[in-house]
Amino acid sequence: LIEKAFIENDFILKKEDFIKIIGTYEPKSLQISNLLKSINLLEESCIFIDDNELEIKEVSLSSDKITCEKFPTQIDQLPHFISKIRRYFNLKNISEEDKKRTYLYKLKLDNLANIKGNANNLDNYLKSLYQILKIKKVSKSNIKRAVQLINKTNQFNLNGIKRSESEVLEMINKDNKLFIGELLDKNGSHGEIIVLIIDKYGLINTFVMSCRVFQRKVEYGIFEFLKSQNYKQVKFEYIATNRNRPFLKFAENFIIKKSENIFSIDLYNQDKILDNI
Repeated sequence: LIEKAFIENDFILKKEDFIKIIGTYEPKSLQISNLLKSINLLEESCIFIDDNELEIKEVSLSSDKITCEKFPTQIDQLPHFISKIRRYFNLKNISEEDKKRTYLYKLKLDNLANIKGNANNLDNYLKSLYQILKIKKVSKSNIKRAVQLINKTNQFNLNGIKRSESEVLEMINKDNKLFIGELLDKNGSHGEIIVLIIDKYGLINTFVMSCRVFQRKVEYGIFEFLKSQNYKQVKFEYIATNRNRPFLKFAENFIIKKSENIFSIDLYNQDKILDNI
């Protein structure tokens, strides 16, 4: 019925504009929860809009983190409603990755469908994608995407510290190196999805990765890159937030020296992990 509606009506939004269309009789809260898990988004990132007060109530009772908005019943209320919804989004600095976001999330769901029920074969599936992590050193004149990733990324985030463009520039001026990585595979580019700031002594100050590429082992690839750049050892302080446990799980996979939340990793003593990337 949903597909028929798109075919027979001249909607401004087309079916391909949606990441996923779900049509079931399950509670909306459950549908939302399952979708967010499948694309690694947090409830705080979700806005639920419905014209039914009962549906709004059901979702709002299921989570106090999901933003719920009731669609207006009168057409003259629509401009105010649209203006209100727009305020939830930063539309001033739209990056190339932002423009491709629908396609990239669709790609993620397609990839998940390919390995569903076959999690033990994930490594073979990743190899079949022919992934390439293209890493470059970011110049002072081209840091906007890096700053955007630093400030938008919550789950795979070393310390949760947000940094302004001027702060990042100051770090570069103090002999820190800023690296950003673009992920490519046989399906095309997933955009720039990982950022790392490291000083000449191997101290990592910032390390973030987009949740869109979870399970692809990109985070291990950047450590292999640092090894190729003659970093023998890296250190970092993990600062826990209420969202960044995925980073801790990653760090604890390595053979490490750990003092409280200070991690020290000898990159030349990680063959079992890095050699399989």
